[in-house]
Amino acid sequence: MEPENMDPLLQAYVDRGACNCPSCFYDLQGLRSARCPECGETIRLALQGDSDRRSGWLVGMISLSSMFGLFGVFVPLTVLVGEGPPGRMWSLYLGALLSWPLMIFWLLCRRRFPRWPDGVRQALSTGALLLVIGLILLVLFQI
Repeated sequence: MEPENMDPLLQAYVDRGACNCPSCFYDLQGLRSARCPECGETIRLALQGDSDRRSGWLVGMISLSSMFGLFGVFVPLTVLVGEGPPGRMWSLYLGALLSWPLMIFWLLCRRRFPRWPDGVRQALSTGALLLVIGLILLVLFQI
């Protein structure tokens, strides 16, 4: 397969350095064709950021961080201190159990998240937000 000719403006941008593939984040410095050698994505110069593709990750991160703060840290401390019986308010303990693995999963998906299809990104970020809201409502109804 013959390499595609590269736009002179794109070539100048890539030669300037600190340029990564928008799909796989491969370092494109020194690239001489219009395709990423790592993932095969066509590289083009455009004035658009990926903030719209990362906004769902940020929504999920804020949601899960609040869940982690409320449940993942507070509940184990109350158990260690001996405040309240463990059988009371089971939703607090459910939130504590879920917060740690969900937070780790979300942090590990930080780089992959923008490459996922729009529907998957929206479902994950909305699901994280609804899970946190649901658990907080469960706690409030148990009080």
